[in-house]
Amino acid sequence: MRKLLVLLVVTVLGLAGCFARTPALPEPPEPNDDENQAVAAPDFELQDLDGGVWRLRDLRGDVVILYFWHGNCPTCVAKLPDLAGLEQRLPEDVHLLLLNGGDSREKVEKLLADYPNLTVLLDSEQAFRAYAITHVPTTVFVDRAGNVYRGYIGPLPNDYILSIVNGL
Repeated sequence: MRKLLVLLVVTVLGLAGCFARTPALPEPPEPNDDENQAVAAPDFELQDLDGGVWRLRDLRGDVVILYFWHGNCPTCVAKLPDLAGLEQRLPEDVHLLLLNGGDSREKVEKLLADYPNLTVLLDSEQAFRAYAITHVPTTVFVDRAGNVYRGYIGPLPNDYILSIVNGL
């Protein structure tokens, strides 16, 4: 009888989770409103897969989207095709940088083989620490003045990302 009760409770909770609604994302805040005071984005110097060096300070004047991820994060990897599509929709003055924390170059190259248009920077946790990243995926938006505009934990729909970018 007890096993039946436990099975019933687990089934009900499982079904409740299936029908639960994901809360809607909030409207993007206005730049530097009361909730979002300007904070300088920590600079970094990281290499891409081709050996090129990227510095955040060199992108001042443009909008930068930082996508922090790990190769062992299924949600992060599942978002890669969406990010490849997003990259093609972004204006030239908006940069999407995927900061990979701790995976080998070989692993990252294998994961990104189908998405050559994505810019991936290899991070030995330098940027992860500077931005206090504790969960992946995390997306951080840097405005044209080089300030952190907003950060989000979890995957974001491309249309939501574009609405933020268009407001910057």
